[in-house]
Amino acid sequence: RVLFRSLGLKCGKSASAATNRGHKGANMEAIQSAKQPNAPSLPENVEAIYPLTVMQKALLYHTAAAPPESAMYFQQLTWVIRGDLDGALFREAWDRVVHRHAALRTFFVWRGRDEPAQCVCRRVRLTWIDEDWRDRDASSSDLQAMLAADRQRGFRLDEAPLTRFHLLRIGD
Repeated sequence: RVLFRSLGLKCGKSASAATNRGHKGANMEAIQSAKQPNAPSLPENVEAIYPLTVMQKALLYHTAAAPPESAMYFQQLTWVIRGDLDGALFREAWDRVVHRHAALRTFFVWRGRDEPAQCVCRRVRLTWIDEDWRDRDASSSDLQAMLAADRQRGFRLDEAPLTRFHLLRIGD
């Protein structure tokens, strides 16, 4: 048995929804030129930049202003997978999902800019933590403590991806 957790930050509409509005690429220069002189430049890995919706701006504002321990808009999903699991193939499958969906390769920029923006990376490296917990009780306070510590860790909204994975082997 394997316990699988996906941790992510939800911030409004996805980049894939913005793509359908025709912003891909066209807004890149406009948004980059709207920055103030000492704003950090964007990484070469950025393939598209989108203006934020009103809702995204509000979510970004409240998330950035909140103390990290608030875990505002922080979601943790946990599944128990029964049977044999090939961890390498599982990670590869998630890599393919992330490669296919722009919203999973997104980060936000707002510091030093007139308008905040959502940036989509061409590629990202997912964070995976694999642990063997067969000698521990995964339903105990150990698991709750690990989840709480991970919420404390939070996310940097200006770094993609805004998700990470934790794979715990809890039985044979």
